[in-house]
Amino acid sequence: MTYLLGYNLTSRAETILTTLLSYRGATAKQLTQLVFSPSTFTLSEEKSIYNSLRKLKDQGLVSAHKLQANVANGSLYFLTSRGYEITLDLLDIDEGKKGSGWLPHDHFSEFPLADLPYEIYSPPKKQIAHHLMLTEFFIRLEQVKTLDREPVLHRSNLYASLKYNYKEQGFMKVNRYRPDGEIRINTDRFAIEIDRAMESHEQLVSKFKTYKQYLDHCRDTQESDPLRGIIFVVESARRFHGIRKRWTSILSAFLKTMGEYIDEVNLILCPMDNVARTIELEGRRGVDEVKKMEIVTSIFKKENIVKKNIYHYTESKEFSFAYTFNHSTYKIWFCEMSHEFESGIYTKYLSFIEKSLSALKDSKKHPVIKDHSFERLSPIIVYDHFQPFIVTNFEHYNVNPPLAKPLAKFKELTYFHNLNPVR
Repeated sequence: MTYLLGYNLTSRAETILTTLLSYRGATAKQLTQLVFSPSTFTLSEEKSIYNSLRKLKDQGLVSAHKLQANVANGSLYFLTSRGYEITLDLLDIDEGKKGSGWLPHDHFSEFPLADLPYEIYSPPKKQIAHHLMLTEFFIRLEQVKTLDREPVLHRSNLYASLKYNYKEQGFMKVNRYRPDGEIRINTDRFAIEIDRAMESHEQLVSKFKTYKQYLDHCRDTQESDPLRGIIFVVESARRFHGIRKRWTSILSAFLKTMGEYIDEVNLILCPMDNVARTIELEGRRGVDEVKKMEIVTSIFKKENIVKKNIYHYTESKEFSFAYTFNHSTYKIWFCEMSHEFESGIYTKYLSFIEKSLSALKDSKKHPVIKDHSFERLSPIIVYDHFQPFIVTNFEHYNVNPPLAKPLAKFKELTYFHNLNPVR
């Protein structure tokens, strides 16, 4: 037990205070998941959290805000201003200290949080449902099985937020990059957007304009930690209520707003219950690339795509592709791995057509296709769990024709292959 500034704090109480400082506020169930285990916590563990919270409330260190029934059951628990100061002292966070905000803490370095004004730190009570969804997302990260078994680093918008300068109509202006959070997947930085379908298509366009301005700023300042992706997280129930329409709206806003960055930044959407699978697949991309030749070979054999057992497979720095031959003709197969909802399969396919296809059809550069005529280009999309949803009509959202037109027949030409079919 710690005696700190007149308060007797058990180790459990210290853990709760530290967790509330880290996540700004949580329900009792969320606290139980964060303190114990997201998926295997027991009823007795949840009761112990309730008991500790009651004592901390009696000491004036924790407060509670009763939640409306349409948001969640129970209350949102958060530190009082006194509890906030006590917890900063407990963690040796000096006055005015800066912090990166990346969690979880590795216990071998100083705690990564900053000394912020309490008014900034306290949870956004006007956006409680949004805040609880972000906390739920952070909890889901505990279920991710990374290749190196390291936890997924994450931080809230308190630390991801950044002011930047941009030029508009000849004038320098200031804006703020402020995603709901950020995570790292294999050291790559991804922005997190908690999406409750409250923003219209026009508001999504405005959001992506801010991202583009921020990426312009990063390019101009030669940012050494580039943004690799933007992950929109929706409620699990959304899968059964308009998720495809919502994805089409988000993707269209992204494609018509982000300019050259559509090739550099991958847009991903996932329901909350698919967070772990999504991040695991994204983390395996580099490793699974080396398996593509084996996967493509098995697809060709299993589906009898090649009547003559001749094929040629190549992995370039940017693309994976294969040739298959049938008598006097050949096909080119564009090979890519995809989430259920992501922009990368569209942008890589378009880039493949623009940068590589004409060269691959040149028999002078590729003698393997000599004496054969080109039949068609077909994509092979490999996926992990849910088959990718392909948007084929962008007319309603006025996406640029050079982007929209080649995608119109993308789906009908595509062969989908499940890496892990359910048996």
